[in-house]
Amino acid sequence: MIPESKINKNPQEEENVEVIEVNDDETIEVDDATGDVNIAAKLPPHEIYTVQWKAGKKDDSIYKSKTKGDSPRAFVGAALVGTIQDEEYEGSMIFINHINSLQRRGKPTSDLHHLLNVVGNPAPNRTTVGELLDHTKETFDQEPLGLAEVDWKAQYKNRDGDYIELKVGMENFPRHFVNADGETVASAKEGKWDGTYVQTLENPENGEDVNAQLYVRKHLTQAEATKLKGKFRTS
Repeated sequence: MIPESKINKNPQEEENVEVIEVNDDETIEVDDATGDVNIAAKLPPHEIYTVQWKAGKKDDSIYKSKTKGDSPRAFVGAALVGTIQDEEYEGSMIFINHINSLQRRGKPTSDLHHLLNVVGNPAPNRTTVGELLDHTKETFDQEPLGLAEVDWKAQYKNRDGDYIELKVGMENFPRHFVNADGETVASAKEGKWDGTYVQTLENPENGEDVNAQLYVRKHLTQAEATKLKGKFRTS
């Protein structure tokens, strides 16, 4: 909660606050001053993008822990924030709530090791928890760039507090149809598909809007991205 003493207080009244000179004649412009700010921002389509990665805002976003069970395994985990760098969708954000160094059955590496390799700072095959923790922190302190296949998903929290997925994959979302004037219509009977998808769905429990979010399908090395260039554009 914001302290009452801080509410509606001019920052310039605070002690030791630098006063910034602002030009009154500088232009401030928006596309539509009467538009609805609650409309979900247009999502980048399912493609390969250059993404800049950094640790999440919490101090323990990069951490060490152990699995549960009779044979616990130590691991390094991370919560990361990515920002798309491609010009058209620059600034679009992607959140990874959890990625770790545990090698899964049948895989030669872990998700975290793979991402470290993708962003150009691979970890050794064999290292200690402390060394990998430091390596991971140092890597994402530099806010490195990596290629990723980015897609859409939409989920909601049900009455029991569980997250339920409505749609995964942009191509599985409803198609967006428009009439001859470019206005949104309900179906192909009233217009034609404009090549995009509807990114706001309805929560089946309460009818509220559920907006699609970005997620990473795959982190890709340049070589892996090149193999997919027939399907996606690469950066």
